[in-house]
Amino acid sequence: MHRNEGSTSSEGRDHATERPTPPKELLDFLHEAEPRTLLLCGVPGAGKTTLALSLLYALDRSSFYISTRVGRGKLLHHFPWLVGALSPDRLVDLEDVRPASDRQEDLLRLLDQLTDSIDPLSAGRRIRDFLDVPETLARALGETPARAGHRFLFIDSWEGLVEPYIHLLGLDDLGRSSLEHGLLSLFHAAGFSLVLCAEGTAPQALSYLADGVVELRSEALDGGILRHFEVRKLRGVSIPRTSTAFTLHGGYFTCCPPLPHLLRPPHGVIPHTAAPTGPLEALSFGIPCLDQSVGVIAPGETILTELDGKVSSIPLIALLGPLYLRALQGGWKVTLLTDLALSPRVVSETLRHDFPEAAQSFELQHLPTSSRRGPKELWEDLRASLGPRTVLGVSVRSLMALTPLPGEDLVSRIAELQILAREQGAVLSLVIGARDPLLSLLATLVPLHLTLTDHHGTFIIGGRYPVVPRVAILVEGSSDRDRHYRYVPVA
Repeated sequence: MHRNEGSTSSEGRDHATERPTPPKELLDFLHEAEPRTLLLCGVPGAGKTTLALSLLYALDRSSFYISTRVGRGKLLHHFPWLVGALSPDRLVDLEDVRPASDRQEDLLRLLDQLTDSIDPLSAGRRIRDFLDVPETLARALGETPARAGHRFLFIDSWEGLVEPYIHLLGLDDLGRSSLEHGLLSLFHAAGFSLVLCAEGTAPQALSYLADGVVELRSEALDGGILRHFEVRKLRGVSIPRTSTAFTLHGGYFTCCPPLPHLLRPPHGVIPHTAAPTGPLEALSFGIPCLDQSVGVIAPGETILTELDGKVSSIPLIALLGPLYLRALQGGWKVTLLTDLALSPRVVSETLRHDFPEAAQSFELQHLPTSSRRGPKELWEDLRASLGPRTVLGVSVRSLMALTPLPGEDLVSRIAELQILAREQGAVLSLVIGARDPLLSLLATLVPLHLTLTDHHGTFIIGGRYPVVPRVAILVEGSSDRDRHYRYVPVA
């Protein structure tokens, strides 16, 4: 077996897609006309800051960001995509809002008046009197909502902002609740929607005051981490699902919603810029982040793809479709013996969508099922299809129909196909269910073993061998015409 372990590919990389993609339901919630408070909570490192910054990046209105944990320079260093989206004078360090110790009596007096009747004209002034804010934010607080419009204030973290005042003033739980309620009310009256980051689980009192609560979590995933967020409440907005996966790869918050129930595969399985210019001696998956770890697929190799049992044709074609299409583009022949998980209709429609001008010239063959042809004849057709520069895609479940002949079993059939592929310089692709009793045996015979699993409705590509970074499959675009696959490493 030949494998170029160091092979990397940037073919088909679309730099325009390298941007934060926050959850749509959170953006819809924040775009409501009336000021809102959205609370993001989770343990340190859960992704609260990255989510907050991605929301800021996506909102097209005036925003301020108070960072209580990371200085301005480090924040822009870790998230360079913020440059241009947030001017330096709108990024406030914690040191700019810490209370002076000699203001204790003045702050106590202001606290007593904090929740008095509020009008837009006095709300900004009361905030400026209580909080020590820099001049840029002070000027913004001096503008009436009618003049300034709907604005956003991101506070990361809420504890970092209010606890210095709580300690200085010696407030108990009731005093803290009064302070938090007063500040939130004043910011809303001044025309600001708030996005607050809080450590750990959502504090009960703050959760009650907030209009929306989102908790970020993580779980172990085969030695790695799969992140997901749970929407606890979004007042006035329907919640389509309770849990959604996401990734922080490259410093971007990328939401990984469940794949839509599509009538046909999305367009653009392989970008046209990635099309081979001549015949290919070796193949690749055509997915850059996967090709970097797997390398090239040389003639004679066998690929084992394990499905978790809930996989439909859409995620499976997202994984294997680019491989088949690259083979066809490179002058190879592709023969498929599939079942409902990878139907001929799905593959054919993918070809017609992505390459309508060349689809007729592709050498794509679908073998009939055993119900239409006897097992012995179908087995001979299968063996005969394996020639040089051929990709044979076979469902192990479909192969089971070819095994009733005396003295033969499924393992020997698969071993025979492997040997024939190696001799002919073909590539054999086997698809098997995760609960198939043959899986453990086949895994010892096949060096390239990929997995396709469902996590909270998001399909994740992984690998038993070689070590493959987990890759989430996304479908982007709002209509059939502009839908396309996107592959994002899970980090």
